[in-house]
Amino acid sequence: MLVYDVMHVETIGLMESLKVLDFGFNLITEIPRSVVGLKNVVEIYGERCLMTSLPNTFTYLQTLTKLDIGNNNFTIFPIALNQIPSLRYLNIRNNLLTLLPRNINSMT
Repeated sequence: MLVYDVMHVETIGLMESLKVLDFGFNLITEIPRSVVGLKNVVEIYGERCLMTSLPNTFTYLQTLTKLDIGNNNFTIFPIALNQIPSLRYLNIRNNLLTLLPRNINSMT
């Protein structure tokens, strides 16, 4: 398990060989934009935080296969997720979503 200091959260992208990132059950309100540096990450767990959106750099995580962002405060479905071709598992349950985007069916 990776534990990082909130004061140095922007350096998370320097860990290029990181495969699994778990920051669930924290008071994190957003994933840092530096996540773009995680070139080999395959799983991200961010359940039960306070997030409302994903950074625009998230679409660069081309190796990401599993994303768990359940139990957060998302009100809009992060449609940029359809730009991650390797994504196979998405948990976004128990958020504040009221509508899914029309083009969600483009996600395979």
